Amino acid sequence: MFPLAAARRHKPLFSTLTLAALRPCALALCAAIAFAASTVQAAYLIVLNSDDDSLSLIDPHTNTEVSRLPIGRGPHHMMALPDDSALLIGLTGMNQLLLVDRKTGAVTRRIPALDPYQLGFSPDGKYFVTTALRQDFVDIYPGKLGDELKPLARVKTGVQPSHMAFRTTAALSTSPSRAAARWRKSSSPPARW
Repeated sequence: MFPLAAARRHKPLFSTLTLAALRPCALALCAAIAFAASTVQAAYLIVLNSDDDSLSLIDPHTNTEVSRLPIGRGPHHMMALPDDSALLIGLTGMNQLLLVDRKTGAVTRRIPALDPYQLGFSPDGKYFVTTALRQDFVDIYPGKLGDELKPLARVKTGVQPSHMAFRTTAALSTSPSRAAARWRKSSSPPARW
């Protein structure tokens, strides 16, 4: 049995000096947590409403739709830009890509693109690719999105190319012209993506 008197004779684990030294660190940590919580609360969940031609902003803290914004015909897929600065939405019914502010849901730019159904960036960010569901092709663009997009290559595919994925360890090619030439020669993707 452990004697109670012996337990009282041990020194405390933390001295008053140690606790005083930790106080500024604890205050800084609390301030950082409060700042992070305030920035997280400003974020909304953005949901595409394909049949309604709109997007909804949902507050994840109250589980309510805050607003619904009309954006144009046929919104189908969206993704974040590689630098996470905005969302990119494909409007197949309007042949446009939309750039949308992630915090407010506001449309910041519209870029013409033929039937942009599924969207994707190569893992290295050098290429942007869309599938054209109604047109049966895939467009390969430069990874930097300008006000006007011109495909580096347009690859005819099977009927209704709906979705795609990249191999995460490699880019399409070292040069756009070689990627386009390789994709034109082959009706199927390279063996090692």
